[in-house]
Amino acid sequence: MLLRISLIIFAYLFGSIPSGLIISKVFYHIDIRNFGSGNIGATNVYRTLGIFPSLFVFIFDALKGIIPTSLAIYFSPSFSNSFSQSVFVLLTGLFAIAGHNWSLYLKFTGGKGVTTAAGVLLVLFPQITLTLFLIFLLTLFFFRYVSLASILIALLFPFLVILTFPENFPFIVFSFLASSLVIYRHKSNLKRLIKREEPKITENFRRERL
Repeated sequence: MLLRISLIIFAYLFGSIPSGLIISKVFYHIDIRNFGSGNIGATNVYRTLGIFPSLFVFIFDALKGIIPTSLAIYFSPSFSNSFSQSVFVLLTGLFAIAGHNWSLYLKFTGGKGVTTAAGVLLVLFPQITLTLFLIFLLTLFFFRYVSLASILIALLFPFLVILTFPENFPFIVFSFLASSLVIYRHKSNLKRLIKREEPKITENFRRERL
């Protein structure tokens, strides 16, 4: 029990590491929160600083989901057949996402959670993650809105889990919770999409301050 609690806490603390903020401050001497959309995620870093720093942010944010979830599975070898182990592994993934969204180090503010969630899903549901990734790319290609693509795959994720694991109650509950965390953090993007004020991925901010 102590090991499980410790790993869940680790998932939150590790997920809380603001990689976008760290990279922008250490290498570019700016606070990414004061530029573009004000978000610490890879999209705002890309628009403000360019592709290479955004790739580092993307990779690290994904690892924030991959590493804790992989550790949880390592200590729960029968998680797919054990209710208690499933709950533990899924909680670990959720806390990693929550850490990114509401970082302890940023006074409980943070990013949108998409990349960290993708890292969690890649470990838990690799085939579903591939399907969602393809949908994300197609949506981004045709509409050029990262937020729209992110919201769409978050909405589709629970239904894909239900289709794939129709009798796995923990997986289904997790899918709705993880989806809700991502969609909730995109509420401002959704309002801008409705008003047609959301910037497209091709619109760079060129370090313009908020």
